[in-house]
Amino acid sequence: MASLVTPHGHRRTLKGMIWAVLLHELRQHAYSSTMPVFICGFLLFLIGGIFFIGNFLDSNLATLDLQWQFLVWISILLVPALAMRSFDGYKRSGSVDLLLSLPLPPVVFIIGKWMSGAVVLLAMLLLTFPMVVTIAFLGQPDWGVVCSGYFGAALLLLSLYAVAILAAAICKEKVSAFLLGIALVLGLLVCDIERSLLIFLPDQMEELISYSYVLSPRYWFREIVSGDVTLASIMYFLFLSVGSLGIASRQFAVLRQPTGGNASAVLGSLAMFIVVVATVASVTALVSRIDIGIDASAQRQFTLNEQTVNIVRDAPPKTKIQFFFNKSLSEVPQMIRQHRERVERLLKRMQRVGNGRIEVDFIALSDDTEEAELAQMDGVAAVPMSSGDTLYLGAVFKVGDKKLAINYFDYKRAALLEYDVALQISNLSREATPRIGVLSSFLKPKNATEPHSSFSILEELKNQYDVTVIPHFAEALPKDIDVLVVIDTPILRRGMLVAIDKHIAGGSGTLLLVDPYQRMNEANASLAIQASKDGEINTLIDLLSFYGVEMAGDKIVGDDLNPSLVRSSSGKAYPFPYWMELGPNNISKDHPASLLLNKLLFADAGHFEIAAENKAVHSIVYTSTQTAELAKHEIKKQAAEQLAAHFVPESHPPRNLVVYIDGPVEPAFGDGGVEVNSRNASLFAVADADWIYNGYSMSEAQVGGATMPRPINDNFSLFLNIVEYLTGDERLLAIRSNGNPVRSFERVEEMLNKARRTYREREADYLAQISKAESSIAEVMRLTGAASRDQLPDDLQQQVMQLQALAYPIKRNLRALRQRMRKNVNVLFRNIVIFNFACGPILVIGMNIWLRRRRRQSRLA
Repeated sequence: MASLVTPHGHRRTLKGMIWAVLLHELRQHAYSSTMPVFICGFLLFLIGGIFFIGNFLDSNLATLDLQWQFLVWISILLVPALAMRSFDGYKRSGSVDLLLSLPLPPVVFIIGKWMSGAVVLLAMLLLTFPMVVTIAFLGQPDWGVVCSGYFGAALLLLSLYAVAILAAAICKEKVSAFLLGIALVLGLLVCDIERSLLIFLPDQMEELISYSYVLSPRYWFREIVSGDVTLASIMYFLFLSVGSLGIASRQFAVLRQPTGGNASAVLGSLAMFIVVVATVASVTALVSRIDIGIDASAQRQFTLNEQTVNIVRDAPPKTKIQFFFNKSLSEVPQMIRQHRERVERLLKRMQRVGNGRIEVDFIALSDDTEEAELAQMDGVAAVPMSSGDTLYLGAVFKVGDKKLAINYFDYKRAALLEYDVALQISNLSREATPRIGVLSSFLKPKNATEPHSSFSILEELKNQYDVTVIPHFAEALPKDIDVLVVIDTPILRRGMLVAIDKHIAGGSGTLLLVDPYQRMNEANASLAIQASKDGEINTLIDLLSFYGVEMAGDKIVGDDLNPSLVRSSSGKAYPFPYWMELGPNNISKDHPASLLLNKLLFADAGHFEIAAENKAVHSIVYTSTQTAELAKHEIKKQAAEQLAAHFVPESHPPRNLVVYIDGPVEPAFGDGGVEVNSRNASLFAVADADWIYNGYSMSEAQVGGATMPRPINDNFSLFLNIVEYLTGDERLLAIRSNGNPVRSFERVEEMLNKARRTYREREADYLAQISKAESSIAEVMRLTGAASRDQLPDDLQQQVMQLQALAYPIKRNLRALRQRMRKNVNVLFRNIVIFNFACGPILVIGMNIWLRRRRRQSRLA
């Protein structure tokens, strides 16, 4: 180890010298009267931004995302302010006489100062622990992402502090050092902002700017805090710190000279800094192509699924993937540029594990070129941008004469990116595509090729299978159907029922969706079908009953513990128990179709009853034990808000919403020519049909003339998981069902539901009184034919005014009741804000008092 001999003959190692400088600087910080103010100011600004600007308590997200967003921008002032006094008047202050009495190398002095500031910054970062306590109390955070976030924050602050040390070494005087530090730090951070915000820059720099984000610590910091801790991101921060400290050491050596440095030395240091940043960004950008890192997220969002690896390795030899993207990225939004890199990394990862079976070509396109036209002919979408340019971001998959395409990689489907690509590779590998027959009363045969405006999930099915739409009035099923999907067909011909029974009894895959009240099909919802006599089979419900699964066709179930939030006509959100939002506790982990699901939504669903002795039927999705039933004809008589207020749950065994039959079943129609087959049935039944419609499972966006569906929960995954399970290919189940990364405030939701259950009867009474008064007013207006109250005779106007006067105090009481229902939540939020604002500063002040008292005692001793 390097060492130094002091004038007194003592030998000092390099480590010992750095330690001496570090201890000296830490004593200066510890006993500084401004340090507590500095730390408390940082904490108050950070917490204030999180709670008052970022509205953390309204976000309903148990994450630290807001903390990291504000930390980046607060560091623009925080870090230079901490470093600005590092070299201010060091010769005349006498504060470092002891250190300068030794011939310390400049690098020792710089590293010691940087380490002392690093200790302060890390201590400040640790003092943000109240936010960690808060998200742990409110929900179930992803602890891997939390840890990676703090790791990334430490790297960010320490590297920026090295830059600020360089600014202080260049300027010497504290105000100049502070301003230069802000300029350098801000200059690095803004390299990652949108090109549209940099309108003051010349067009000639567009292409350079499109890649400038790799210069910014903010870009690499975002990667780490998301849970993707890559080697490239770590190298960026380490190299930036080392480079900045190296230049600072050189500048400090000049500073210690009698002349104190000159303009050429300052300009030289700034030029070296620019070169270092450019070199660091270039090297790390190249290293990022190696794709080495740690996936800290609980859902393993940045790691290839094992089944993806199997699909890639089973791909046909000479499978070719052409990935198309814009040659010029200057006008492409930052979020899409990052998604392009995400797709590129995924494809390279697949190529690497494919053992030569997959070849990936990366093709940059420009507008009005032959390559762009050919890509569009292969199915790649040309998406118009607001700038007038065209965006290309799609892929074509080829093997032999087979060709498939992903027309556009939507960044809002990033959670399904791996599934989307693996699906196309899997489809190329199939020798024969399974044929899915869809029997529904709202689909027409033309929907096998034309999209249905309310049923985007059918388009997802078409991407993977050969889909045939069967008319609901048909007498029989096509003979070559591999899997049958029946979606709420309450009336079927006898011949079709016989064919479905034969299909099920023969062991072929079947999915039946039966719904007591289908909101998305008004004609079916208004049907009043008489219950069949014992032994008769006239509907799918009768057929399920024969198989041992009972269902009341006119009963809707509600769950008091799993209501979904809906909005009233006034815009107020309230929990509606007949729309059930079911979490992991209500989803079976014993079946591969539901193993990894976390959030399902069912609307006005029925339920199945299973005899205890029937071991062939398994419950897949079920309610809690606090449920109630509603006759379907009652649902139109009252508003949803009144139905919620009048909901009175009782304790029942969990109600079954989705069931699976895997044992042998006797054919129901003995006279239909059906022979008993020894093969086990493979039948799923769902007591709801609305759950797969748009709005309940998917949302849509128009991209380049194409409709891009986006899942809003796990309904999409459950539906396709079931179909894939029935076709015999279970590999895609695990890829798509990575779990829900959204972490909500579960404690708040539980408190609100508990308050609503407590005040439900009183709220129902107020709503009934208001409804009665408003109905009387509406009846008066209807009978008189008046368009407004002013058109009524005086006596009737007086009557209406009396009715309104009766309603006003009731509405006031209802508002007060609802405020009381939120009282505990409001008190909790207030206490959380106070805890976060007070905890850190109190600890800082207490530590400062203890240090001063300890110093006083040591002096007296």
